[in-house]
Amino acid sequence: MTSALRTSARVAREESVASTVFRRCVSIPLIFGLAVVSLATAPIWIPLAILVDLPRSPRTALRCGLYLTFYAWCEVLGLLACVGIWIGSRFGAGDDARARWSFSLQRLWARALFAGATRIFGFRLEVEGDEAVAASPLLLFMRHSSIADSLLPSVLVSDPHDILLRFVMKRELLWDPCLDVVGHWLPNYFARRDSSDSEHERRQVAALARDLGPGEGVMIYPEGTRYTDAKRARVLDRLRSGGHTDLHDRAQRLQRVLPPRLGGPFALLDAAPGVDVVFGAHVGFERAVSLRAIWDGALVGAVIRVRFWRASADEIPAPREARVDWLYENWQRIDQFVGGAGGAS
Repeated sequence: MTSALRTSARVAREESVASTVFRRCVSIPLIFGLAVVSLATAPIWIPLAILVDLPRSPRTALRCGLYLTFYAWCEVLGLLACVGIWIGSRFGAGDDARARWSFSLQRLWARALFAGATRIFGFRLEVEGDEAVAASPLLLFMRHSSIADSLLPSVLVSDPHDILLRFVMKRELLWDPCLDVVGHWLPNYFARRDSSDSEHERRQVAALARDLGPGEGVMIYPEGTRYTDAKRARVLDRLRSGGHTDLHDRAQRLQRVLPPRLGGPFALLDAAPGVDVVFGAHVGFERAVSLRAIWDGALVGAVIRVRFWRASADEIPAPREARVDWLYENWQRIDQFVGGAGGAS
């Protein structure tokens, strides 16, 4: 935990205090309002949701309403816990205590949200290769296919194996109040996906991987965004028009995943040369690409299959071209998992 705190100090805050205050003055009242209103009006919207569901299959109106209410109250309780952590850590002066409690809160919050989703929507997990994530430190390179898979690193790696993961997340997630507050109390980086200063972004990502110790790791989505056919076409077009012929040819062979971006993953590998990499593939969340898809039943009864495998630091090549081959070979393995035994189900 000590090295995590040192890393947190090195990852620069990427916005002004005024921007943070403005966002929280909007997001926190909204989530409190949603929690109170959804609970107070439950005697009205629950019967209406049941009526809406009668002619539908699968019946998701009630499920969506229940989960929205559950999510809002998880946020409220999480924010109240943040107040307790802030006071208990002597108003932020006790960084060690605040980090320990924040990590515990993060694990509890993610576990609750995922457990609520599995219970309400009735999907289930099947995990292979859990032993690959048991040892730390590690760099975790996960596939990203859906808004529903963002809790998998916490639920399958951080929580059961007591590993403090430092996350590379998109900046838009700061509008989630709990992620905003606790996310800034722990060593994470909220990346700007449209940044014109890619070198600055790489430096900030690299800072997360320095001084990794036992019980610590860094999680990144190398694709940078969720998969869609349209996004794949845009990436291929950008590689082709940019003259990156070799990368375009490699990327074209990936049929079900986006090609990995090189900047973030390579920055982590350079900053942590002796640390193993764990790859995480999963299949089953593909249909849950939007709130509309979830409303239409994308999660109901789904079987989510997850597979982890580990690449030791010794087998990660140092030369750039060899490293590109190595990363794409593992991403091809994810693509095959999605389209093979996993996708066939």
